[in-house]
Amino acid sequence: MKSGFPANVVVPLADGFSSNVFRHTYAINKNSLFWQIADKRKIPPFFRNPCIKNVSDQYTFDMHSITYDTTPELEIKNGIAYLAVFGYGDNLRKVAYTNIVDNKMKFDHIGSGIVYLICTYKNEELIPFSHPVVLRDSSGTIEILKPDTINRQKMILTRKCKVSLQMLEFAEAMKGARFEDSENPEFKQSDTLYEIKDTPFFLVEKETGSKRTYRYVRYISPQNSIHLAEIEFWSKDEKNQDIRLTGTPIVHFGSDSLMDSKPEYAFDNNIRTNFNAPSGSWIGLDLKQPALITQVKYLPRNNFNVIEVGNEYELMYYNYGWKLLGV
Repeated sequence: MKSGFPANVVVPLADGFSSNVFRHTYAINKNSLFWQIADKRKIPPFFRNPCIKNVSDQYTFDMHSITYDTTPELEIKNGIAYLAVFGYGDNLRKVAYTNIVDNKMKFDHIGSGIVYLICTYKNEELIPFSHPVVLRDSSGTIEILKPDTINRQKMILTRKCKVSLQMLEFAEAMKGARFEDSENPEFKQSDTLYEIKDTPFFLVEKETGSKRTYRYVRYISPQNSIHLAEIEFWSKDEKNQDIRLTGTPIVHFGSDSLMDSKPEYAFDNNIRTNFNAPSGSWIGLDLKQPALITQVKYLPRNNFNVIEVGNEYELMYYNYGWKLLGV
């Protein structure tokens, strides 16, 4: 099939990384696995299609090779090995194949920064015969993820997976933005409560050090567009307990906006709704009465892979099947 892209053009991936890219074609691909195996039941259904072609070299992502040696006792000296990634639950998704020759195999043009399993195919399912293998970014270094159940470490988990490129763009747009308070609803004079200097990847909490009370508070982005999931303003009650402040949303747009710009979305305690606005815009609250802002919290627009309060999570590790560490 003729490519829909001009000659010599390398096509970027939306998220910047992938394991492999296959294309469905109208023409039969004589180099496909379909033509190498007589009994099609011995290969995964995806590769039983003679009209697929590996076109990873036409896309821009960091690609390297994975080499792996089996042990003689596995009795798969020759045959076909499959590279798989983890899907939902116990599902494995095949992404590549190669020939095993004398217990050795090599997968070429494989995307880095991803965890893989090396498998055989038997009785209509992929059977892993390796520990998880991670292909590190840029260097192409291979690391075998063999679980160590003796030596433990303490971890603080803030996300369930890496940040995508689009979500990273939303997060980086928050750098340089400021939280301000004022006695004027148009913020003709204002004080800075806090300025964001680092890219946030989860709900960030920052003390303000403010000593004065104000009625109006806002988040302003002078240079970048706004893509917010949540912002919060906090104070102390008479018992010195933290309290979240509420009020009437107020907003100013730096220019005409065609974005989804409902100001209440920034304060609704729902990370699945977002407030979006062009650069030079701001969004805030009329607190109705002056308050001392002791803390601000903020979360950029995201794809919901942050750890959420109120949800229950299971922490598991892989050792030829998923093993539960705790809830």
